[in-house]
Amino acid sequence: METTDERIQGKLCANGVGYITLDRPKALNAADKDMVLSIHSLVNHFEADDNCKAIVIGSSSPRAFCSGGDVKIIALQIKQNDQQTLSAEVLGAEYNLICNVARLKKPFISIMDGVTMGFGLGLSGHGRYRVVTEKTMVGMPENMIGLLPDIGFAFLANRIPGHIG
Repeated sequence: METTDERIQGKLCANGVGYITLDRPKALNAADKDMVLSIHSLVNHFEADDNCKAIVIGSSSPRAFCSGGDVKIIALQIKQNDQQTLSAEVLGAEYNLICNVARLKKPFISIMDGVTMGFGLGLSGHGRYRVVTEKTMVGMPENMIGLLPDIGFAFLANRIPGHIG
């Protein structure tokens, strides 16, 4: 399955697993709107494909699954464009994808190896299964600058095993 964004690859493996790979290692897979839309397109494709039995999302980088939204690009675009329209487009794309992942009939499995923050946490947290490793680092850095968690983190934290959320 081809995407319009070379930073996102999708492949249906012979075993029936639709595999999505985030491939922007220099930016720790920080996601911009185009990446989010490409991920969403692949998720929809695999969900509709009868040959696909499960969807797995992971990273090409050993350092990060997804460090969140690409704040640098978003800030630059806000300076160049209408702030409200752009914010609504970016966050709307993220929320639509996350809601879609939460409603999938097929298993959605996130390999949260390395840095997993912000949008990366929302994308993985709302899927059916999450795989963490000894290198997984989870965080919501937007809280440090006064933003509320925007990916349903209160919902996710309340359901962390062991009642630690």
